[in-house]
Amino acid sequence: MKQYFLLVDTETTKRDTVADFGAVVIDRRGNIIDEIGVLVEGHFTKLPLFYDDERPPEHLWSKEQARFRRKRYKSMVRSGTRSIASVDLINLWLARVLGEYQPVLTAYNLSFDWRVCQKTGIRLDMFRQRFCLCNATRRLVYDEAKAWIAEAGYLTSTGKAACSADAVAHWVLGADFPAEPHTALEDARDYERPILARVARGRSLKTLIRAGEGDCNWRERA
Repeated sequence: MKQYFLLVDTETTKRDTVADFGAVVIDRRGNIIDEIGVLVEGHFTKLPLFYDDERPPEHLWSKEQARFRRKRYKSMVRSGTRSIASVDLINLWLARVLGEYQPVLTAYNLSFDWRVCQKTGIRLDMFRQRFCLCNATRRLVYDEAKAWIAEAGYLTSTGKAACSADAVAHWVLGADFPAEPHTALEDARDYERPILARVARGRSLKTLIRAGEGDCNWRERA
């Protein structure tokens, strides 16, 4: 029986709900079977995007950059690369891919995405098998990757090699690959999907689930 994964990513509002929901259904080789990328009605449309009041204006998560990110999303809606969808429509899509592919759920920080989706009403709990891709990455390939990551300058606040999706994706894809855009579908499809394909290579599902257990330590991966 062919194995499929549902790889989810989110961008959030100031109230810790989902503004931008993205997901791809892929096989073990990373081939895309299905995908969704939508802005969430009632959340993106009515709430400010997440920002940190203590960040300087040039920082990605500052209030000033949140305004820029909203303008970029509105441009995506005008161009047709994003649509606005209800939570019910997202859940219908999730139910359909569950019925068609029986995928194993994963996300680069599953505990975070699980929590904000639950708060928004997005039903990730319909997927019985799941694992955290960040934890699986750290436990299965990080030792192989960390020297390259540190040399490339992807470091934590303590000076260690980062295990962020951006850092590990560049280890997989090469230093010249563009920086992660922090939009949900693109992050899942273009950055986390190659990581998942690399981590899953030659490993059983049982190994992936066991390695992906537990919450992701943001301080270690940032």
